[in-house]
Amino acid sequence: MGNLVVERGPVHQTSIKNKPMPERSCPCLRQQELIDEVQRHLIGISELTRSIAEALANGNEILAAELDKEVDLELGRKERGVGALRQHRKDHGC
Repeated sequence: MGNLVVERGPVHQTSIKNKPMPERSCPCLRQQELIDEVQRHLIGISELTRSIAEALANGNEILAAELDKEVDLELGRKERGVGALRQHRKDHGC
């Protein structure tokens, strides 16, 4: 078998620039933990998605389907994390 070659197209810019978030008045450890959790889930989604693309490039549709299920689960975890972060900010004024 040959080496895996995955061609990537141009990176599309989103309408949201990498601007710093507004300062919040609550330097709260729990809020930072929740932010870190959401970020870990987003990174996981990105890595899983990249793995799906590689599996499809290699013709491994079974693996791609299994990874796609993992993406769905990770998206759910990310959404619950975002919900917890929003609730924390609402409850604590962070």
